[in-house]
Amino acid sequence: MIFDKDHWQEIIITVRGNRLRSFLTAFGVFWGVFILIIMLGAGNGLKNAVMKEFDSLAVNSVFVWGRNATKPYKGLPAGRWIGLNTGDIEALKSSIPELDRLAPRNQLGGFQGTRTVTRKEKSHSFYIYVDYPDILHIQLMDIIMGRFINNLDLRERRKVAVVGKRVYKLLFSENENPIGKHILIQ
Repeated sequence: MIFDKDHWQEIIITVRGNRLRSFLTAFGVFWGVFILIIMLGAGNGLKNAVMKEFDSLAVNSVFVWGRNATKPYKGLPAGRWIGLNTGDIEALKSSIPELDRLAPRNQLGGFQGTRTVTRKEKSHSFYIYVDYPDILHIQLMDIIMGRFINNLDLRERRKVAVVGKRVYKLLFSENENPIGKHILIQ
């Protein structure tokens, strides 16, 4: 583009002659770019937060849980509890041959419910999950010391617990080995 002095003089005269309109136009452009940057930043932040939340889960996971029925069915009332039990494990495995892993989970105290865990004179409330060993194939967990529960623990009904970082920090002394120690849940 060739520099044309007449065009630039005309632009300057027009801007000086319509200062309010020029200011409002410039402010509108600035405001639009500012909002665009804010929206892109918020969108990226939300995307990163959601991806981080699902980072520890297997990509092809499906989660199912019991709830109250919302409609009556074949003479059964609305509001009845439809729950799952360990008998549903074999039913799901036999009905869905493509099912690779199945890891039932129970949360003591219900959804978002906590239970009191006590060790000696220390006591705090924590989320308590009852898991099967296959959960390690569905949800990533960092085992810092010791091991996760296994099928022998389940068969022999051993009283074992996997203690998380927060439980360790609040109930055990610094550098204390939690393996073999006793805790009381509720």
